[in-house]
Amino acid sequence: MPGREGTEPEGPILPRWAPRVPRNKIWRLYQSDARGIRDEELVNDVGITMLLRVQSCLVVSEAQRGRVTCPQCGASFDRKMGPRRSSEPDILRCPGCDWQLP
Repeated sequence: MPGREGTEPEGPILPRWAPRVPRNKIWRLYQSDARGIRDEELVNDVGITMLLRVQSCLVVSEAQRGRVTCPQCGASFDRKMGPRRSSEPDILRCPGCDWQLP
């Protein structure tokens, strides 16, 4: 997460989930649609929030299969998977920007 202006972020940038669509917004969307009212701002808000959440789910699904997306630069790379040979934690390293995370 970027730091405040003039400060450096503490620690590595962590992967983050996009937020869920608030239930009250979905309810308002259904209610306005039932009344025949098209609230373009609400439609866009719910739609974009839902799209970002689904994209987060896809990134996690791919990571579970061994394909990681760097949260810093967006590059995709393969996670080395296999038997562990030491007690040291595996380190994820992005070849594009050198982002890393144990």
